[in-house]
Parts: sequence; structure tokens; C-alpha cells
Amino acid sequence: MMANTHPLDSALHLVVFASAQDFVQAVQPFDDEFMNFGLGMVMDTLSSSTSQGTEAEVLHEIAGSNAHPTEGTFAAVFKGQQLVLTMTHTTKRLPHFLSYPTTVSLSLLAPACALLTASLDLASIRQLGGPKEAIIALLNAAPSLRATAPTFAAIACSASLKTLSPPTSPSHGHGDEANTDYRYEICFARDEDALPLVVLALAFSAHSPWPSPSHVVLRILRDAIAARVLYAVRAYKHCGPTGDQTAAEQYDLAGYILLGRNTSRTLAIRNVFVATEHRRRGLAEIMVRSVTRACLGAPNPVTSEELESVQGTADVKVNVGAPGWGTKSVVCLLVSEPAVARIYARCGFVVDLDAKDPATGRSLCYGQELRGITMDA
Repeated sequence: MMANTHPLDSALHLVVFASAQDFVQAVQPFDDEFMNFGLGMVMDTLSSSTSQGTEAEVLHEIAGSNAHPTEGTFAAVFKGQQLVLTMTHTTKRLPHFLSYPTTVSLSLLAPACALLTASLDLASIRQLGGPKEAIIALLNAAPSLRATAPTFAAIACSASLKTLSPPTSPSHGHGDEANTDYRYEICFARDEDALPLVVLALAFSAHSPWPSPSHVVLRILRDAIAARVLYAVRAYKHCGPTGDQTAAEQYDLAGYILLGRNTSRTLAIRNVFVATEHRRRGLAEIMVRSVTRACLGAPNPVTSEELESVQGTADVKVNVGAPGWGTKSVVCLLVSEPAVARIYARCGFVVDLDAKDPATGRSLCYGQELRGITMDA
């Protein structure tokens, strides 16, 4: 472990940890919704060698390198005993990530980034991800770094028990499709669902910053099913009065939700996907609403009144429970499309970048970016 102090502020000091385990031990007391990405990715790295396939593991395999908890960069800037900023990088060819907790004053980002720049070799950075304000502060502190325009931009938002509320009006509108052909069930995915879900997961991955190969997707789905962090939407064909029971129990998979970035207080909804032929029936909103409430330990994962106001004409049965990781204080996710943000807002997520906690005045979400990086010779 290496430690350096800021030349103009001795209370500001940088700690470079020898391993991911040491980093997690030091940073975990500051676990909150703003730290879910930075801390959660590192904790995924630690767990990927023993159990569930994780977001970090996907990135490692795409990069052609296995996760190793003693490789990479695990650095944190503190002011006294309070965490200000972290920089993490788990393997080569993958993004460096910046994170800071909700308690940090943004005025500290500039000196914290100056300390990072003075103490770390930044020449290996090829991509940089994190809150927009932190990325700008680091680029200002390191003029030799050249950044592309954002290759990915999203709102990092979250939901907690205090932000949950029933929808004030039905979410379906003109053009929503009537559905008389299927009845749906949202529940934990089964072992036999893994292979059929690969098609849906690959369709989701095709639009992500890190498309995943099919063998990685299959392993992640299987591990997530075993860990009870994968929820599926089953679509059963309606049978007439003469339909047999065997046909009635056969189903297609219409969508899924995959959880990730598990920390002591938070987890993230990593993937939300509904197959094209089952869209515009309220399924995504019912999935997100019910799974979020289950993850937070809400008394009723979803009420009949909420089903009526959200689903429109879809016949949906919700049968979800708390994930295998247990209930959390906060559920996090990234949203990049305004139409999708409106769905998440109805499910209790704060998606307004100007929103503040009325009790503390702290921001409730932030702008997340990913940029390509080069360095002047």
C-alpha cells in the first residue's frame, strides 16, 4: 500500500492498495448509490473467480484477460478519514473508473484529481468511465490526456423505499397493443431457461458498450440462475376450453432482468430486456417495479392496483422474491433513453439530474460517461 499527500492540503491523501480485497475493506464503509459502480465492479471481480458470472467478468473475458484480484489499479483519495474519490482498473484494455460517494463536495474533485495525476502513471488509460464531473476534473488536472466525445452517456439513478410510489396514471397510451394471445408470469428463471435466454441476452448486449460472446452469456445466465439474481418473463399461449394441460404449461421467454454489482448496501439492475414481439404491453415496467420492490424488501412486491394501472391489456402474474443476495437499501441502474427513464421514474427511480435529497441537499443521481483516452507523446 502506497500513500501520498496533496502539497497544498495535507488532509488530502492518496492510498494505492495492493489488492482488490484491501481496497474493498477500506472503501466499503462509504458504500452508497454513487459508489455502486466503482465499488460494485471491484466486488464483482472478487466474486467472479468463485461463483456468479458478473459484469466485471464479462469485461475481463472480452478483453482476453481473466480477473485477478491483485492486478490492476485500486486507488482512493481521502480527506482525513472521509473518502473523496476512487480510481479502479481491473485488467488491461478495460476502462479506468472514477467514483465518489454522495457525501463528497464537488469542490474536492479538482485537488483529488491533481493528487491522482501527480502520483499515478496514467499512460495506460485507454478508456475512462465515471461521473461526468470527475472525468472533467481529471482531464483538467492531466492536460497530456486527450479525450474523445463520450462514447456512452447515461444517468446513474437509484431507488429506495422512500422513493417508491404507485403510478399516478396508467402508463399505456395510444398505440399500445392489445394482448389476447398470451398470459405472462414474472418469476425467477429456471435452469432450463438459460439456453433460450441467450438469444435475448445477446440482443441486449448488441447495444451495450461491451458486447458479450455467447459462451460468456450462457455461463453468466447459468450462474445468475443458481444465485437467484435472474428474473424471467414467461409467455404462455392462451388455450381455448378444449386445450390440453400440457400445451397450457409450455411457455416462451418474453424478457428478463439480470442483477449485478452487489455491495453490502446496494445492487444494480444490469439488464432489462423485452423481446420485440412482446413489447408495448407494460411488461418492462411491471418487471422493473416488482423486482425493485423485492430487492428493497417492500411489503408488497406489487399490488393488484399497480398491475391494473401499468399493464394495460396484458395478463400478468407476478411471482418474484428477494434475490439470493438478500434485500438492499438502494437499487441502482443506468438509463440513457428518455422514454425508458420515464418508465423507471414511475417505478420509483430518481432520474432527474437536478433532484436533491430534501433532508441533506445531496444529489440523488449523476451523469455517467465513458470516453476514449489518448496521451500526448
